[in-house]
Amino acid sequence: MGSLRIPEAYAAAREALERAIELDAESVEAKCAAAWLKTLSERDWPGARRGFDGILSGPLLNRRAIIGRSLLHIAEGSPGKAENLLQVLLQHSALSSRASALCYWSKYLAGEYREVLDLIEEAKRSGHSGPVLDTVEALASIRCENPEVYIARIEAVATDSAGHALLNGILGYALALNGQIQRANEILDVTTREVDDTKGADPYAVALILIALGEKQDAVQWLEQSYRSGSLWSLAFPSDPMLQPLRDEPGYRAFLSRANYPVPDRHRQQKDSDLAVAAEE
Repeated sequence: MGSLRIPEAYAAAREALERAIELDAESVEAKCAAAWLKTLSERDWPGARRGFDGILSGPLLNRRAIIGRSLLHIAEGSPGKAENLLQVLLQHSALSSRASALCYWSKYLAGEYREVLDLIEEAKRSGHSGPVLDTVEALASIRCENPEVYIARIEAVATDSAGHALLNGILGYALALNGQIQRANEILDVTTREVDDTKGADPYAVALILIALGEKQDAVQWLEQSYRSGSLWSLAFPSDPMLQPLRDEPGYRAFLSRANYPVPDRHRQQKDSDLAVAAEE
């Protein structure tokens, strides 16, 4: 995030995966990478689920597989299950910034906004950082703080994380939501150009500003582009609180139908419980 163009990164990853399979077709790490690509790039939900579940049924705790399976839970609309799975990992890797940030994102999607902000502030005091952490902080602040506070917070985070275009998109959303239309449109123009010119830029950022400006149909088109590009954030589109204004938009419902997001595995809850027990042992 912020350092590579997403489609180019996935293309390179697929080439590397083919070579890895040639070297060792039974490699657990290669199987894990394949499941990640199925989740984020190919959107092969059943294939990703089989890949992660196969790895997690083994005797060893695979951190990458746990994180990948938690993201699949998010795509399934089950952020609570994602959080539970990430908590298993954090029992073993308490200092993992990546797992912590994704855990906070799961809690945000479950509506625990105030707790998320408290946890992020504590994590930052402990030295954690990164674009996911910053983005979740900005998103959560909009849901539980007053405009004066959250605009100032988002501006500060965006300044500290220069180069992460999504934060500017969230700032544009916040400004448009509070009547600062001219400034929001200025950010919209810059953010739209960044999608084509800047590494790591995400069309999701443009969509957020358009939502706050009331341009819902255009917002849906940018969300589709984000989904097609393989954006991390697109995994949560069906449950994303920021997209609530689009729930009754026919174009948005049609997009979700075409995207065919996965449904929860009704047998998965017991598997997650078994994994938690195995982790403790």
